[in-house]
Amino acid sequence: MPNTVASGPLSFASPSGLGADVHCPCVRPAASADSAATAGLQIVVRQPPEAAAAKAAAGAALGRAAGAMPAPNVAGAFIEFDAPDAGTSSGQGTFPFAINPEGAVTGYYNDANSIAHGFVRTAGGTIATFDAPNQVYGTNATAINAAGTVTGYYSDANHNVHGFVRTWDGAIAEFDAPHDANGTYPAGIDDAGDVTGTYYDAKLVIHGFFRARNGTIATFGDPSAGTGFFQGTAAEGIDAQGAIVGCYADSNNANYSFLRARDGTFTTLAPPTSTGVYPFCTSLTLSGPAIAINGLGAIASDYFEPITGNPFGGNYRGFLRAPDGAYATFDAATYAPCCIWTFPLSINWSGTIAGYFSDGYSVNHGFVRDSAGAITILDAPNANQGALQGTVANGINLWGTVAGWYIDANSAYHGFLWRP
Repeated sequence: MPNTVASGPLSFASPSGLGADVHCPCVRPAASADSAATAGLQIVVRQPPEAAAAKAAAGAALGRAAGAMPAPNVAGAFIEFDAPDAGTSSGQGTFPFAINPEGAVTGYYNDANSIAHGFVRTAGGTIATFDAPNQVYGTNATAINAAGTVTGYYSDANHNVHGFVRTWDGAIAEFDAPHDANGTYPAGIDDAGDVTGTYYDAKLVIHGFFRARNGTIATFGDPSAGTGFFQGTAAEGIDAQGAIVGCYADSNNANYSFLRARDGTFTTLAPPTSTGVYPFCTSLTLSGPAIAINGLGAIASDYFEPITGNPFGGNYRGFLRAPDGAYATFDAATYAPCCIWTFPLSINWSGTIAGYFSDGYSVNHGFVRDSAGAITILDAPNANQGALQGTVANGINLWGTVAGWYIDANSAYHGFLWRP
């Protein structure tokens, strides 16, 4: 059956003040909102149009005063890079997603035809590109473990989406989750080689899966998840003990985040002062899942906090959930004007978090929050500072090296590393 997910994002009611539904496929997204027609596997995830436009317009009305944003607090060094044959038009370019302890980075790039190809960049800077053997409309790499094993998904000649695992020597195994009829989307891999992700059944209900390193696949769903069209359970990350994080949509299309223990027990995540609802399964840019878990079980993500008088009804704030269940909440920045939205995207073994925030002008800035709560703002040197542009810190390894991308003046994407 042809994959239909790319044209049918999951919709949830927006938090108070946004005035529009938000859309959440709950899987790793595509690199470009313009590329879905030419790259069948690519799921379009963009900032909700009404919210994005309203936030950008609000920033423009306020006017960008000189010195309104503090200078980046960057003590480390940036290294910028592009995958070979990466396109240079709007929405094309290089998209690093994850970095392992050795400093190897994986992700994908869109070529001049907006077709995605996987890549691995070694710590020394050598970039190897690859495609799944049966791909026709693109290969998207999403995660890498300490051994250099990569997982992701690809689209075949019929636009059907399948998962893959690529070992360090380049050998690729392709797979589909049981009962998959509309695509298998791996999102995370642990150091043992176990993979978690999401698949869509024939009725476009969403399910999580766990693929053991021997290839055995088990499926699961949160007990509170709905079973209707684009409802269900999406898995996004896995820790060293086999605990999985993700999100689910219930029968009312309300969206929540969850922790699934290795024994199959589910816990709904709800930080203090939140609405209890987790409005986005993915971040508001093209940066993929917005919930992460480290090897010790600490979880980083975002939540919506209602604020009286806020033009959007409230702000997205970051949270850290310790392995013992204690929550700490934070903002990556608090400078004027209002409405800075914080989105953690990854967390390393030491509890250092990387992500990005959208400022009052809808410009994105990367950040790193260390285990003591100190925050460093990251702006890549060549990042353009226009609305919906800027810098996104996407992954962080044990040593604090960050991988991500920035958007230039032509809205093309480029990879970067930041080393503290």
